[in-house]
Amino acid sequence: MVSCNDLLDLYAPKASTPDDKVVPTIIYSGTRHRTMNVLKVLDQARGTPDEADNPDSSFARRFHSITGSLGKVDVADDFAAGKYPIISSTMALGLGQNWSRVRSVIHMGRGDPAAICQMLGRCGRDGRPGVAIMFVEKTRVGGKNQINQIVEGVEQSDDDRMDALAITPVCLRIAFALDTKLGYIPMSEKDIGYKNEKAREESQDFEKCRCSNCMPMEADTFIQNMKRMNIDNIDRMITTDLNVYIAGALVSKPKTPKPRIQRTSTKRAMANPEDLREYKRQMREAVEELHLRDHGENSFFTSSELFQDAKIELIAHNADHLVNVKQLGVLIGGEMVAGQLDCLMKLTKKFQLTIKPTPIPKKTAAAIRAEAATSAINNRIAKPTGPVKSALRRSGRKSQD
Repeated sequence: MVSCNDLLDLYAPKASTPDDKVVPTIIYSGTRHRTMNVLKVLDQARGTPDEADNPDSSFARRFHSITGSLGKVDVADDFAAGKYPIISSTMALGLGQNWSRVRSVIHMGRGDPAAICQMLGRCGRDGRPGVAIMFVEKTRVGGKNQINQIVEGVEQSDDDRMDALAITPVCLRIAFALDTKLGYIPMSEKDIGYKNEKAREESQDFEKCRCSNCMPMEADTFIQNMKRMNIDNIDRMITTDLNVYIAGALVSKPKTPKPRIQRTSTKRAMANPEDLREYKRQMREAVEELHLRDHGENSFFTSSELFQDAKIELIAHNADHLVNVKQLGVLIGGEMVAGQLDCLMKLTKKFQLTIKPTPIPKKTAAAIRAEAATSAINNRIAKPTGPVKSALRRSGRKSQD
């Protein structure tokens, strides 16, 4: 999957559902990079910018193979203690965790059915109903995306099983059962294995399956209302099979606003060239002084290597738009020398107070033509008047007497 934006439809803003009311959930992703993308999308849904970078967040944290040993312990222990409700994780979290508080599991993208079955089995461990959601690509490049591409009776490869799970129209509970027992995903209710498993479940008085293939309208209604779900009403929402298409009470889907991407300005600050040169010189010397104070003259890296001219130029180009130390840190990639950002921000504030020349507005073509016409009229009016001298034009032919 390229995007995790489907999660925007599942979580309400923090003002509507506080962190301590959010349903405890594990969101599995295939890569470490995607675990961070999940947190960023959740921030957008919750209206809590920069919360993804908070390692002690009270809403969501991530867990992957590169997470430090102590960090892994903190993430697991704090989740078990109920300090936050959501983990964004890869398979590194392990399938041996037996957290009874997990009520929902979400898997992002296609994957091995056996592994997904184990992941989805993390929820509802206390005997209460749980919610398992799989977000899959509509089309996988190089994959099988149509039912007729998977031939019945032909042994399915691992990739075939992955694609089959994403597109099969049959009961997902039976599909997972057959994959575990026989190693294939059925693509039709006429499949002999499907019929046998269905008969077995009926003979054992299994609960009615509520997957999106068995109850598509009810599942769609549930997803449309999932923003309203919390720890107080999750049982009622899962067990109430509401079909809004029959009830005639469609839930309007709010439009998702497109996030505004802040682009770094490429315009140089409108300042006197001499003031700009002095500003750059002060930044360079200030960082050099801080570096010399902390590391001395025999440092392995020089201040110019840590704070390159390119970063000085970048700050100068954006000096008029910098408001705080955080923006400055994001612009240059963080602090390389202790006290660097605070010192540079002071110099930037001072530079912003310098008197800047008023920019001369550019003239449009119409304005230039109007100015030329006005100038011509004024010149004609101001031209001094005098006797008009007319020159007689002589003919080249001689008169004949």
